[in-house]
Amino acid sequence: MAFYILAGSCSSRSPYPEAIDDANEIYNPVEERAPLPADIAKQKDDVIQWMERFYRGGYFGSFAVAVIIDDKVVFSHYINSDPHKTYPVASVTKTFTATTAQILIQKGILNPEEPVDQIFPGLKLERLGNRPILVNHLITHTAGLPDLRYYKVYEPVQHKELSFRMVKPIYPPGKHYRYSNQGYMLLGAIIEKKTGLSIAEAVRVHLLEPAGLKDTTGPKTGAGGLKTSIHDLTRYAAMWLSGGHIDGRQIIDPESIQDMLKNPLYTPAARNQFYTGRGWRVKIDENGVVTFFHIGGADYVAAWVQMFPRYGAAICYLGNPPEYTPPLEMYLAEMQKKLGRLATAYVGATEPLYTWESEPAPPWIRDRIIGTYRNPLTGKVIRILPSDDGLRYRNAWGGGYYLYPFTTHIYRGGENWLTHDFIFDKEGHLEGMANGDGFFRPVESEPSVSPEDASDTARSQNQ
Repeated sequence: MAFYILAGSCSSRSPYPEAIDDANEIYNPVEERAPLPADIAKQKDDVIQWMERFYRGGYFGSFAVAVIIDDKVVFSHYINSDPHKTYPVASVTKTFTATTAQILIQKGILNPEEPVDQIFPGLKLERLGNRPILVNHLITHTAGLPDLRYYKVYEPVQHKELSFRMVKPIYPPGKHYRYSNQGYMLLGAIIEKKTGLSIAEAVRVHLLEPAGLKDTTGPKTGAGGLKTSIHDLTRYAAMWLSGGHIDGRQIIDPESIQDMLKNPLYTPAARNQFYTGRGWRVKIDENGVVTFFHIGGADYVAAWVQMFPRYGAAICYLGNPPEYTPPLEMYLAEMQKKLGRLATAYVGATEPLYTWESEPAPPWIRDRIIGTYRNPLTGKVIRILPSDDGLRYRNAWGGGYYLYPFTTHIYRGGENWLTHDFIFDKEGHLEGMANGDGFFRPVESEPSVSPEDASDTARSQNQ
């Protein structure tokens, strides 16, 4: 166990209330009681025993965890590790890429509203509605690109300035969150072009060196390849908790932090929201940001960093599992909770810091999303039908599954608990539904698709 000061950090305990437009008053969490040493000791033991149990089971060869409160690492524990041992972090890399992009935005080097095809002339990705993809769409995973981990039939797009292939969108830009490694690879290439540096050098010059993250190297692309240590990851977390500064240096402005944690999409009828901002997954309630976090997972990679800004608290872990399996995912999910409960004990809160409840869809939203939808690119028709517990998804062949409400506009269902995002504009009009198969418009509002797009899609579906 370690207890050390992250030099130059300071206590902030800011709830980031500006994340909600009308939440103007600073929200102070109720300090119900002082931290209880016995409770802290119990939660520490729980974390350590959980680590040792799964180490003995062969789930990882090395693991490191830490809890940060204000400017101190109040707890850390290691198995075959130490504070400076480095680990690959997979998709946690994206938070470093997004933070570097935000720093470039605040320096005037990068414009979030610039169309991507102006940066790379000839890179034509527009497809649905002919809206351009903007830099901000890439940072927020709202560019309309498919998630190639699951969407296997796609159209590749090549460009002479890119070392990788892009893909054509299957969703309208700026309307739907869909995680995209390709999008962050393109963001990394944009950073390289704007700075004249490799992505690794750009991240080092603009973020790692100013923040004193001396153990951290990479990334290889904007999407992944960064390596870091628990020492550096705790400094990184402390920077976010302290309004963007560390060691007396302002690394990222508080206003930029606010921009990174805002919801880029319209969410109807909800105070409690769960979304992805610029690089971070964010949960908010009526008082502002509850938590923001990111995960990295793959064979030989287990990474997590999570901030609770109301309490000046953060948790993180790094490990190297030989396989990233479903049982390991369950173990790591429980580790996140155990570290969260330990942080809760340190600040003396009476409920876990990660406590957050989603809001199910109100009746008016449920009523409006019942109907028939058509994918304008593939011609696929589906129906959303009412059911006792939620909704039912049915395809043209009569097959389907039940959908259950997750948030006000998102339902989940099917074999892999698929997300179905029902998209509304600010006037309450239903624009469509997006799931892993693409974007579906209500049949009465579906515009025509260009013959070129229709033929391109037909060819791709037959590959």
